[in-house]
Amino acid sequence: MGKVTSSSNISGLQVLPLEALLTQVFCSWVWDRWVMMGGIGFTVGLIGFLLYTLIGIFGAIKYNTVR
Repeated sequence: MGKVTSSSNISGLQVLPLEALLTQVFCSWVWDRWVMMGGIGFTVGLIGFLLYTLIGIFGAIKYNTVR
């Protein structure tokens, strides 16, 4: 909750050993997570680009119609 000031609080933390971080399961999980985040980012960017383009097209149509 607050600031940790004593080393006794830090010693109670559970830390994964380095060997556990280099396992095939963990590496696969990290890879899958990065692929998922990349896919989500690409999809959000594509949707934003399409919305930007459509708004520009509708604005041009409106401007040409009113003019």
